[in-house]
This record gives sequence, C-alpha cells and structure tokens, in this order.
Amino acid sequence: MTFQLKFLAIIIFSLFVCSISFAAKPDHMKQDNSHVTNWNRFANNLHVLHKELVKNKQVRIESSVGGYADQPKFYQEKKYYDKSNGKLISIIQTEMKKPNLLHVAEIFIRDKNGKVIRDYSVTYLPYARNAPVQTLINLHGYSAGMHGFRQFDVSGDLIYENCVGTYKGKKYNIRLFEDDLINGGPEIDKIMAAGPYKACFKSVGNSAKKFIENPH
Repeated sequence: MTFQLKFLAIIIFSLFVCSISFAAKPDHMKQDNSHVTNWNRFANNLHVLHKELVKNKQVRIESSVGGYADQPKFYQEKKYYDKSNGKLISIIQTEMKKPNLLHVAEIFIRDKNGKVIRDYSVTYLPYARNAPVQTLINLHGYSAGMHGFRQFDVSGDLIYENCVGTYKGKKYNIRLFEDDLINGGPEIDKIMAAGPYKACFKSVGNSAKKFIENPH
C-alpha cells in the first residue's frame, strides 16, 4: 500500500465518529459550495486523466476487493501497470455496489527515466459523498542524491514537505507538517536555511495551482 492510501485509510477511520455527529445535526453545518464544487471537479478530472493515461498503453491490471470493518467488501481496487516498463500508472477504487462511483484514485506522472514527478490522489468516505474527504497533489524533485516532495490539497494549501537522501555523506529525512509550515519558528527557519533542505527542494515547485486546474 502506498503512502497516500495508508494516510487516507487513517483519515477515513478517524473521521467516522465525527461524520456521524455532523449528520445528526445538519442545522449546525454550513456547506462551502465552492469547496464542494472544486474538490468534486478535481476528482472527476483525475478519473479522466487515468483513462487518458491507460488508453494508448499496453497495461497489466491487478484486481482485488477491499473494505472496512463494517463493510469488508466495499470497493474493488484495480492497479494499472505499464507493460513496457512495469511502472505503476494508477490505482482506482470503485464501490462494489455502485461501480460508477469513484472511492479512491491515485495517479502517478513520471519522467522519461520512470521517476515520479507528480502524483495525485482523491478519496471519498464510504458515506456522505457530498465531496471528497481528501485531495492531494505531490510535486517531486530530485537533486544531488536527494528526493523531496511538497504536498498540497486542492484548496492550494501546502500541507506537508518531505526530504530524504544523502547530502555531503550524511543521510537526512526531513519532515515538515502543516503546523510547521504555517507557524514556523527558529527551528523551522534553521532547517529551511540549511544546505540539505535547499538541495532537496530547489527543483520542487512552490505552487500546485496549474495542476489543480488541469491535472496532467
């Protein structure tokens, strides 16, 4: 299971009780129609992108069925691999009872050497499908033995940064979460000013705007 899907599984279970509580008190909730529209549009665009990526390729498909404690056979998962190089193109989960409904999608965009330069993911809860519960866009960069990626949601917010690799003979694993990126502080400033961080992220984009509007 990829990092995104593990993270999404945690989100789904952690929000279960909260979602039931919200459903019981609809008068206290205000729907952000712009958010709903944008996040659903992104999900639809990812599904279209997946179809475009596999349309003209010879692909190998691995199928399985999965679910949750109360719904063990909730979705069918298909992993699409490019037969020419064995690389994973996408992971698509659809609901078993309603195959036309997307549950989770994960799409990988690679460079000519097969390295992931962008990946996208979206997931819906098994209930309350008004909008995806999570959308992610990861922008990757590779430089001087370092691999860094910045993670955004479809609102354009930077929510995570990760850097792994070797810099001047020393191994690094830098992880900055949304709170670190928003609030900063002396320790975070020190990390960002250091050589490993700069080497890691110099080839990683600072904005996901164009990929939000047009995933490609």
